[in-house]
Formats: sequence, structure tokens, C-alpha cells
Amino acid sequence: MDAQTRRTSALLKIVREHNRLNGVRFVIAEFVLVAVAALLIALSGKVHQHGLVTLAGAGILMNSLTVIAVAMGQIRAGERGQGLSRLVSPDDRAALGQKYPGLALDTLILLLFVLSPFLLPLWLLLERIWHSRVARS
Repeated sequence: MDAQTRRTSALLKIVREHNRLNGVRFVIAEFVLVAVAALLIALSGKVHQHGLVTLAGAGILMNSLTVIAVAMGQIRAGERGQGLSRLVSPDDRAALGQKYPGLALDTLILLLFVLSPFLLPLWLLLERIWHSRVARS
């Protein structure tokens, strides 16, 4: 395992694996839709002066933009992912389950991070700081 792999945060690994398994372009399209919906929720909260709704929408928007940014980095690095076609076949799904036994838990973790306002970018930032401090010591 090289130094870059060791420094990559656990959550970032989950996001990248999710992107690869679902197809990086699909993930971008998926999270652009989530980002637009979150933006509309935030704007609605602002218009109707509901601070918590505005904050929640803005936080989910930030989480979505974080996933999009990671996926864009993967595209720049030449990654495309396998796409959703493998998830249609029961045999392929079973093979994925054997190859990635923690996939259901990772999906749940990603879902919780994406739907918890501001949590995904904040956590990734904290993990990056932690890994840089550990690397220096």
C-alpha cells in the first residue's frame, strides 16, 4: 500500500468506491439532481423565512457538491466505473456482494453523511487534517 492510499480517509474511500460501482457519470447526474432539489429547498426556506429549512437545504447541497467534486476528480484521473448495468443482473449483484461484503454498510454510511447537512465535507476536511498530522509525526 502506497503512502497516498494510506492517507486517503475511510469516508473518501467509501465515496470513491460508490462512484466506481455505480458509474462515475451516473453519480454526477444523480447528485446534480439532489443538489438542485436541495437548492430549491434552501431557497424555499429562505423565501418563507424558515432558517432550519434553509440551513438543511444548504447543507445537503454542500454534501452533494462534495460528492460531485470527488467524482469529477475521478473522471480527471481516468476512472469511469462499471455502471449500473451490473446491478440489474441477480448473478452480478451476488458477485458484487461477495467481492464487497461491506457494501450495504458503506451505502448506509454514505446515505447518512449525504443527508446530514454539512457533515460530508466537514468530516472529509477533518480526516484530511488528521491524516496530514499523522503523516508529519
